[in-house]
Amino acid sequence: LEMQEELMEEKDRCEITRIAVTNAYTSVQKELSQAAHQVLSSLPGGLTLPQGVEADWRFKPAASLSGDHLDFFLVGDDRIAFYLLDVSGHGVPSALRSAALCELLRPFTPIMGDLDTIGPHRILERVNKHIWDSNDEVEYLATLVLGILNMNTGTVRVSSAGHPSPLIVGPGGKHEETTDSGLPLGVMPDTGYETSSVQLEPGETLLMFSDGIPDCRDPDGNLLGIETLYEYIQSAPSTRPSELVGSIEAKLDEWQKDAPLEDDSTLLAIGLAPGI
Repeated sequence: LEMQEELMEEKDRCEITRIAVTNAYTSVQKELSQAAHQVLSSLPGGLTLPQGVEADWRFKPAASLSGDHLDFFLVGDDRIAFYLLDVSGHGVPSALRSAALCELLRPFTPIMGDLDTIGPHRILERVNKHIWDSNDEVEYLATLVLGILNMNTGTVRVSSAGHPSPLIVGPGGKHEETTDSGLPLGVMPDTGYETSSVQLEPGETLLMFSDGIPDCRDPDGNLLGIETLYEYIQSAPSTRPSELVGSIEAKLDEWQKDAPLEDDSTLLAIGLAPGI
């Protein structure tokens, strides 16, 4: 009887512990869900672009929170700035670091305020120095592609820190890289970057993607690879940003099927309509 009573008391204690753990897990999941919603709400949406300019994007985190982020915004009457950021890792730590960097990359912050004057490469150098100064033991690295498009002339100035080169995608799926990748942010304190100037013609789209896209795996563990991504781009029915992104997304989902996503995957496309 004493043993039975002890077992009943132990069972009650286990039940109390189970309830406490369940409640804690539910609370954490709720907070993660709220944080994920906050991240999604910070992505571009509702921005009215000038006639003849279109943009679309895809954002798919590997966990509830992501180290990827993107944004585009108007600078003056005829220019649009854009960036795609990828912080190493995924989940809560990378999401927090990504959010902190996004605050630096908001329009008219001290770091971004003179983007149009000094060029994207100088902004990358500032962000790199900021990461290095606050990154005592190189806890994380980040890649970033940053640029500005003159919507009247089609001139694009773009710079990359360790990020896959943006592509200019033209009719028939023709594509070409726009810039060298450079070192990721946070590797060395005085890393220099370069700005490339390229021409975006009417009917062409500037396509950016995180490395989670070519690194996507199918259920058998095979990597998609950059060449297959190029094939997806070439087979897209149109260079219009929404159709280009939608086509690539559909093919990625077909490739991945039910395989778990190992890295955040993001696409950003900005294009000029024919005849602009």
